[in-house]
Amino acid sequence: MPMNIPQHLKDKLNTLPGDTGVYIMKNASGKVIYVGKAKNICNRVRSYFQSSRAFDPKTEIMVSKIADFEVLVTDSEMEALILEANLIKEHRPRYNVDLKDDKRFPYIKITMQDQFPRVEITRVLEKDGSKYFGPYTDAKRMRSTVDFLHGLFPLRTCSQFPAKDSDKKPCLNYQIGRCLGTCIGKATREDYMKMIDYVIKFLSGKKRELLSELREQMQVCSHDLNFEAAARCRDQIQAMERVIQKQKVVSTDGIDRDYIGSAEVGNDGCFSVMQVRDGVLMGRQHFYYSTGSDNKVEFLKNFIINYYRNTAVFPREILIACEVADRGLLEEKLGEDAGHKVEIVKPQRGKRVGLLNLAESNANLLLDQLLTQKAQTKSKLPHYLYD
Repeated sequence: MPMNIPQHLKDKLNTLPGDTGVYIMKNASGKVIYVGKAKNICNRVRSYFQSSRAFDPKTEIMVSKIADFEVLVTDSEMEALILEANLIKEHRPRYNVDLKDDKRFPYIKITMQDQFPRVEITRVLEKDGSKYFGPYTDAKRMRSTVDFLHGLFPLRTCSQFPAKDSDKKPCLNYQIGRCLGTCIGKATREDYMKMIDYVIKFLSGKKRELLSELREQMQVCSHDLNFEAAARCRDQIQAMERVIQKQKVVSTDGIDRDYIGSAEVGNDGCFSVMQVRDGVLMGRQHFYYSTGSDNKVEFLKNFIINYYRNTAVFPREILIACEVADRGLLEEKLGEDAGHKVEIVKPQRGKRVGLLNLAESNANLLLDQLLTQKAQTKSKLPHYLYD
């Protein structure tokens, strides 16, 4: 142990517990600069102060700034994993990977707590009983999806609830056939929630399953001589088929997968997530970040935790190009949140490798674009602002 360690740190190091938990590194001003988890807190924290240990340059700088630390003991590694993620999100330490806050990106929100839920766009995540889909980094495409859903299904858009006054006039959307008349009591909750279930299937990528249900519904309506409802189903089916024809089929096994690619140049990095649902490539989302002292396996873990923290749709497989820290714990946590098994896979061959390479290429391309924009912006600034 180096001789230049302050006495108060030596005293703390000598009393560290050998339990599972989280450690918090602080600088001279008391600011949190790094958060980590450990199966054995004593061994992990003491390792930072061993003169014989070689660090990468970023970690070496971080260690040189440690003026104090705290430790929090947990009952299990799972608790430590969750606590670590929450503390990183709260303090945004300088030497952990600095992911952009996903709350800046919009979500599609279904207000499930309402008697007749609405489909909305929001940038604020709340624990209000709503279902959220996202985050979407392409806001234009997301708005097009919402417009498509409102054109496909007669969803409630007004703030009016079923009126007690029987003489109340219906909204304009009802008069043009784009609303079931919830504001005047024309729709039952059962019928409306069936339509919401269709919307959830669409946003979850289960379009072929949705098509099958709509075809069955059309047959039932035709058999019951409800030709208006049957015609509505027919139009919905045709609109869905047009969407599906435009989408690229990349697998035939029907397994939902997310492919996570990454790129890094200096202190800048980018994650690109390609989503495959029901065998179809749904789209791509990307997130920029600034690197700290975390190695790649650690900040990939932190990205996965934060990315899936508020998602409503979980894949069966998450494909990655490098190893990830605490893979078993991550799979357990994601499985609990998803309600089904989630595997984190590093593929070695086949189509999955090709798609993962595509995700990596996307990340590199996006990062190149970001660095070019930064360079152009910097070249336009007076020299004294960055010299």
